[in-house]
Amino acid sequence: MDIYKTANAANRMAEAQAKAVVFFIVLVIFSVTQVYINKRREVEA
Repeated sequence: MDIYKTANAANRMAEAQAKAVVFFIVLVIFSVTQVYINKRREVEA
Protein backbone atom coordinates (compact mmCIF):
# COMPACT_ATOMS: atom_id res chain seq x y z
CA MET A 1 0.00 0.00 0.00
CA ASP A 2 2.88 2.34 0.75
CA ILE A 3 4.25 1.85 -2.76
CA TYR A 4 0.89 2.81 -4.25
CA LYS A 5 0.60 5.91 -2.05
CA THR A 6 4.12 7.00 -2.90
CA ALA A 7 3.53 6.64 -6.62
CA ASN A 8 0.07 8.12 -6.93
CA ALA A 9 -0.71 10.36 -3.96
CA ALA A 10 2.77 11.83 -3.57
CA ASN A 11 3.61 11.57 -7.29
CA ARG A 12 7.09 10.21 -6.60
CA MET A 13 7.38 7.51 -9.23
CA ALA A 14 11.12 6.87 -8.89
CA GLU A 15 10.90 6.30 -5.15
CA ALA A 16 7.89 4.00 -5.57
CA GLN A 17 9.70 2.01 -8.25
CA ALA A 18 12.75 1.61 -6.01
CA LYS A 19 10.52 0.38 -3.17
CA ALA A 20 8.82 -2.07 -5.53
CA VAL A 21 12.15 -3.49 -6.71
CA VAL A 22 13.36 -3.95 -3.13
CA PHE A 23 10.05 -5.62 -2.21
CA PHE A 24 10.36 -7.94 -5.21
CA ILE A 25 13.90 -8.95 -4.24
CA VAL A 26 12.80 -9.70 -0.68
CA LEU A 27 9.94 -11.85 -2.00
CA VAL A 28 12.28 -13.77 -4.30
CA ILE A 29 14.70 -14.46 -1.44
CA PHE A 30 11.84 -15.61 0.77
CA SER A 31 10.41 -17.86 -1.95
CA VAL A 32 13.75 -19.47 -2.77
CA THR A 33 14.33 -20.11 0.93
CA GLN A 34 10.92 -21.76 1.25
CA VAL A 35 11.53 -24.00 -1.76
CA TYR A 36 14.93 -25.03 -0.38
CA ILE A 37 13.45 -25.87 3.04
CA ASN A 38 10.58 -27.84 1.49
CA LYS A 39 12.93 -29.86 -0.72
CA ARG A 40 15.07 -30.76 2.29
CA ARG A 41 11.98 -31.93 4.18
CA GLU A 42 10.90 -34.12 1.24
CA VAL A 43 14.29 -35.82 1.19
CA GLU A 44 14.17 -36.46 4.94
CA ALA A 45 10.64 -37.90 4.86
